[in-house]
Amino acid sequence: MKKIYFILFTSICFLVTSCENKPELVIMQVSPQTVSMTDASISLIIENQTRGNLEFGTYFHLQFFNNENWETIQFDFSFLDIALLVWAGRTEELRLLSGESFAKYIVKPGKYRIIKDDFNSESLGRLELSAEFQMVE
Repeated sequence: MKKIYFILFTSICFLVTSCENKPELVIMQVSPQTVSMTDASISLIIENQTRGNLEFGTYFHLQFFNNENWETIQFDFSFLDIALLVWAGRTEELRLLSGESFAKYIVKPGKYRIIKDDFNSESLGRLELSAEFQMVE
């Protein structure tokens, strides 16, 4: 009988935790959302509205929308992957690209997106998030 109560209690706790900590509670946005090619620099704003800490690295994918699908832009450098953390209930900013390093990969106006697939949340597990921005001349 104790075993049944334990399983029932564990299942209820899991369901409550799963309902309260949805992926929508981790928000990633590019700032600014419209970027000029002449003054190009972007940052990611990562908001952690969960009860658990959010761990991630500096690595990201950059993609360009070609009116049909997303094309991944290949970098010719490697990332020095540093472990970063957003505490539960906090928001942090991560500067990604600026100046010449940015202009080298963003070569034409249009819609771009940043994809980060290395998020690890104490309450949600692994997450992949994306954020779009517009590049203008």
